[in-house]
Amino acid sequence: KYTSVSDGLSDANGRFNVTTYFRFDGAPAGEYTVTVRKVKRGIADEEAPDKNTLPEKYAHPDKSPLKVTIKEGTNDIEIDVK
Repeated sequence: KYTSVSDGLSDANGRFNVTTYFRFDGAPAGEYTVTVRKVKRGIADEEAPDKNTLPEKYAHPDKSPLKVTIKEGTNDIEIDVK
């Protein structure tokens, strides 16, 4: 079974756009497990990531309790990490 992977980086306010196939194209409709990492700087230009400051369970798809359902069209998703 094929599983699509989408990712994105948030801004200082926590807003984000998701990329799956092309930059900021969003995610296909469906149900997803969400993984989240919080570091003090972005990952770009061969920059090594800082240590994750959130609980590690959020960083692993097999452990993350975070789930979202994406519908066709624009989706406003709020992810509550406690």
